[in-house]
Amino acid sequence: MNTHYTQHIAYFVLMITTYAIYTQKNDIVIPDITTVSFEAPKTASSRSKRHEVGKNSPKKLNKVITDMNYEELLDARDRYKTNKNTNGYTKTLELLIKLATETDALAEHMIELADAYYSQQQYKKAALLYNEFILFYKGHEKIEYAHFQAIQSLEKLLLPFDRDQTRTQELLSLIESYLSDGKHVQYRDQILTLQKKCRELMFESKKNACQFYLTYNNVPAAITCIHRLRDEWIELLPEKESDMLTLEIALAEKQQNNTLIEEKQLLLVEKFPEATTETVVAQNNRKQRLMRDRF
Repeated sequence: MNTHYTQHIAYFVLMITTYAIYTQKNDIVIPDITTVSFEAPKTASSRSKRHEVGKNSPKKLNKVITDMNYEELLDARDRYKTNKNTNGYTKTLELLIKLATETDALAEHMIELADAYYSQQQYKKAALLYNEFILFYKGHEKIEYAHFQAIQSLEKLLLPFDRDQTRTQELLSLIESYLSDGKHVQYRDQILTLQKKCRELMFESKKNACQFYLTYNNVPAAITCIHRLRDEWIELLPEKESDMLTLEIALAEKQQNNTLIEEKQLLLVEKFPEATTETVVAQNNRKQRLMRDRF
């Protein structure tokens, strides 16, 4: 038993000695396995934990205004206003109006946004918002200001006399509403001046239509148009009487009514002697041409 064991040990020593001689001869380095460290492969759980750490790390992110709450929008509005960022300023105000829960705050935001639209020359939007304010806040301290600004906004949208005058009619209605309120006094003189301007624009538009009918010999339509023009506007614009008489003379010529022509010409000379010389000469020349045509 001991002999067998001794043989095994001798054989093992021989093998080690032989291997050592071989490795030294071929410059082979045998690593010390006791100093080697092994890194375990990264599992899915370790990756997810790292992701969670990054997700929860205190990193500051910039919010878009559509994700902001009411208080954050107030701060953003002030920053945009200070930095003169008009687009951001109006966008925050639009969102503030949607989120506002207090009546006074909503009123202030509406006026502020309408003013912003007006300053950006978005007059149609401004007029609509001012009119909404007038409708919902009749007793508000800024009601007269809103009324005046609505009128100013609509004035910017007026078209020439030969275009559609729907906005002019809307503006006249708004002006009448302003003037009918005895408490509105701050802007009254400016509103009265604008009222006259609108009336003159309406008169010129109607007169242009009457002249169109006369030019194309539509006498029935011209009669209706001219009579309505006198009934609706001359009392409001007495200084337009000379234009009115000139139209009536032209209509009388189309009707070949010499008696009416002379009657209207006399009225024109009596009422407006300093401004009718050329008009009367022109009318007389037309009368002579009509007479030549007849004979």
